[in-house]
Amino acid sequence: MLALGVFHHTAFGMEVVADCRLGTDRGHSVRLMRDRPIGSTALYYLSYDGSTPQRIYEGEEEQARGDSVETACAGTRERVLVISGEFGSNYVQGVALRYNTRAQRNERIGFAERYRPSAVYLCQPQRWS
Repeated sequence: MLALGVFHHTAFGMEVVADCRLGTDRGHSVRLMRDRPIGSTALYYLSYDGSTPQRIYEGEEEQARGDSVETACAGTRERVLVISGEFGSNYVQGVALRYNTRAQRNERIGFAERYRPSAVYLCQPQRWS
């Protein structure tokens, strides 16, 4: 799951890394952006539907500093943005982001695994927070 492409900058002056249309209707968007690079790392931010960017991880700023970050906008019936990388640590961690069309809200689930996820399974009874 590697997303490569031409990056562009937003009105916030940040570089856009990924842009994904979420939900079953593709009616909502999430952008992953980066700013303030140091070496191979940068601070990563999320923006939903054009809102003000917020750090990908709350708390200390360095928790949002990522290296070796990969993204995938995945799914056929429903789109999900999966982000993984080394954020403030030397192991892979990340988040899967979705828009729950039925509940009309953004949802997020975090993970920390030895290897990057190879699949995302969505089913109706699941509830993300």
